[in-house]
Amino acid sequence: MLRAGSGGDVAGLGLDVLHTEQIESVVAHFPRFDLKHELTRTLAIEAQARPGCRIAFLQNKLGFAQLIRDAPLFRE
Repeated sequence: MLRAGSGGDVAGLGLDVLHTEQIESVVAHFPRFDLKHELTRTLAIEAQARPGCRIAFLQNKLGFAQLIRDAPLFRE
């Protein structure tokens, strides 16, 4: 459940199987509080502090921050 939920929040994964009303209901009850901005900022700090870690690889080689910014998202 955590993986499915975070995949939807972060990368827009699985949102295509949900109805708009379902997504809006979840967000109304559990606001995202600028999740994408906060997440990309936190990941950048981690990647800089630990250049050999998985997050650094995702950031530097796969453009993870841009993927997060470009993904469909719940309204924040």
